[in-house]
Amino acid sequence: MIEALSTDGLADRRLASIAFERLLAMVISGELPAGAQLQERRLADLMDMSRTPVREALNKLESDGIVERAHGRLLQVRDIPVREIIEVLHIRRVLEGEGARLAASRMNAATIDRLRRSLQELQREAEPESENHWRVDDDFHNSIAAATGNAMLMQMVQNLRLKTRIFNTRQLPERRDPGAQEHLTILDAIADHDETKARKAMERHIENVKHAILRKLGEI
Repeated sequence: MIEALSTDGLADRRLASIAFERLLAMVISGELPAGAQLQERRLADLMDMSRTPVREALNKLESDGIVERAHGRLLQVRDIPVREIIEVLHIRRVLEGEGARLAASRMNAATIDRLRRSLQELQREAEPESENHWRVDDDFHNSIAAATGNAMLMQMVQNLRLKTRIFNTRQLPERRDPGAQEHLTILDAIADHDETKARKAMERHIENVKHAILRKLGEI
């Protein structure tokens, strides 16, 4: 009986995770734009799921600051202000810079090689799909955070990245190649166990992302 409950619990968490990723993708793509109202039943029907995993996914999106309650009741997609995005990037610069410094003495060669291969394959693609770009990007940043051995730092990096993820390769296509090269520079510093160089390279990378976002927002 306990085993059955445990299996059911795992299945529920898996469905909630799938619902979260699908809803997040809809926000990122603009299918659910800022201000869009999020009705649990309608979303459940749209994704062919029960309301329970959708409810859990919406709760996580709310706790992550992606959606909010309008007038204290109805959920809607947040219009994240520019100031908040810049503040998030400032915090990421500090956290991930330290993460890269720590990773330079802790990340194993196999992980470095895997990340390097993924980045090089992405560079060879003429027009990489947005989801593939984010898969590689997430793997890169999350692997560095994981290499620190600090679970809280890793969780904070993952949560903060959600808010800047709204600027994907379709919105910042000019960042694709420079971003991949910056990632490789960071990896080279980590592979050389150069903590100072790894930290500075990561800080420079996130600073470049910030300037690209500001330029894009200035065009809107």
